[in-house]
Amino acid sequence: MPVSKDIKQIVRTYNKANLINILNRIQDKEGFLSRENIKYISGKIDMPAAKIYEMASFYSFFAFEKKGKHAIYVCNSPSCFMNDSVNIMEEIKKITGLSPGEFNKDFSFQITQCIGCCSEAPAMLIDNVAYTKLTKKKIREILAEIKKKSSEVKWQESSLEVEDKSKMKILKETKFISLEKAKSMSPKEVIAKVKEAGLKGRGGAGFPTDIKWDFVTKAGDEGILICNFDEGEPGTFKDKFILINNAKTLIEGIAIASYAINCRHAYIYLRKEYDYLKGRLLKAIYSSKKHLDGLEIEIIEGAGAYICGDETSIMNSIEGLSGRPRKKPPYPAQYGLWQKPTAINNVETLINAALLFEDNKWSNDLRLFCVSGDVKKGGVFEEKTGILFEELIQKAVAKEKPKAIFFGAAGGCIPYESKTRFDYESIKEKEAGLGSCTIIVVGESRSIVEVCRNITAFFVHESCGKCTPCRDGNHRILQLLDKIIGREGTKKDLLLLEELAEFVELTSFCPLGQSSCNHIKGALKYFRSEFEELCK
Repeated sequence: MPVSKDIKQIVRTYNKANLINILNRIQDKEGFLSRENIKYISGKIDMPAAKIYEMASFYSFFAFEKKGKHAIYVCNSPSCFMNDSVNIMEEIKKITGLSPGEFNKDFSFQITQCIGCCSEAPAMLIDNVAYTKLTKKKIREILAEIKKKSSEVKWQESSLEVEDKSKMKILKETKFISLEKAKSMSPKEVIAKVKEAGLKGRGGAGFPTDIKWDFVTKAGDEGILICNFDEGEPGTFKDKFILINNAKTLIEGIAIASYAINCRHAYIYLRKEYDYLKGRLLKAIYSSKKHLDGLEIEIIEGAGAYICGDETSIMNSIEGLSGRPRKKPPYPAQYGLWQKPTAINNVETLINAALLFEDNKWSNDLRLFCVSGDVKKGGVFEEKTGILFEELIQKAVAKEKPKAIFFGAAGGCIPYESKTRFDYESIKEKEAGLGSCTIIVVGESRSIVEVCRNITAFFVHESCGKCTPCRDGNHRILQLLDKIIGREGTKKDLLLLEELAEFVELTSFCPLGQSSCNHIKGALKYFRSEFEELCK
């Protein structure tokens, strides 16, 4: 099959940072990556076809054969699982005749991991567009409309679109006044201002932003900035919330950070699951051009890999490699993208870099909490760390008495206690992690073992395969959980489960593997009786 003019035009846009963008555009155009197209790319960019296959096969959204006109991806991460995603999958099977992993001339059907629609669960993607708050009736209507090629069923933004933005400080539009203030200072003074304000990273690690920027400036004359928009942690959707409601202030924060580290070309690494929001981001960039003083901001779009939230994996992905983590040291701030000193900050961190210049009362304690799971009114809540469990969960309206709180997939779990506070110290004392303030509420009637099984399946799917403990250890843990849920397990299996969880944490290569069993450790510590009740 000859290579089309459209594909040739796409390949002509290649630069060293956008191979993954080219593959995404070709797949969006033709539905898959054909041998002919990969061979053509190989010849044009002087990269062996085997390397392109290696890179593309790493990502879950790339396909190498045509699988129906329309691609259905149903989310089965914790919040969707807890809101009947299984019934949604059964309805899709009833309508299409397809089980997950199968396809016909009209549809392909896959189960995917978190797509960032946790407060609007259950949800799915069809042809890169999100459909939320699904019911069996809604599924039938959506698939019928798409099959007929009639009017497209639009993504519903109602629960994340904020009408009165004055109620949340994160949504204040600084209108590039903050950038003007920053540019009236020297880069060193900007970093000192960020240090004085106390801004820490909002991606989970809480590393001081000023120290990261300072390391970059000391490592070389020109730095690189990467805005990490690969928001893949189950239960997390705050970055999407920021994009929908205050994208231009995010761009201003990127410009301030770029000025501080002498960056002339910044990157936004946007997860593929947010492809339907890319237009908003492009609009914000283009409408901000006159303020950017020549700063280029390039969007690199992922292709389905949770590991690319890791700072070294994200650099490999941008460089056209598989998104596996690198060994540290050297650290990105010393030797990062294209061997240049690189600062990697997430969306919430960068928008706050703009807000702190404009608001004298700005506080690092004010955070965005994503609440989902067994609640009626999940969403993004702007609160100070230290808020009581009962105060925050009341705002989200629990469906029933809460039993447990899971901090995303990686932060572990603890019992719900109304007077416990959502702050780093209190949660750490209970051997869990507040991280990026992701809160998944589990009701008293729900099985903790089933939730743990769902999260373990997530880590099995998302393991990059680089190291044996994470790759094989989580697979073995999933087998044990299936054995226990099937009432074939014994109390010896619980001891093995504990031993494996400890082993995976201590011996895995990167933070993904090291945190992949926190939910198991927390569940066995606080809810062991639920496991024992299922054992012989």
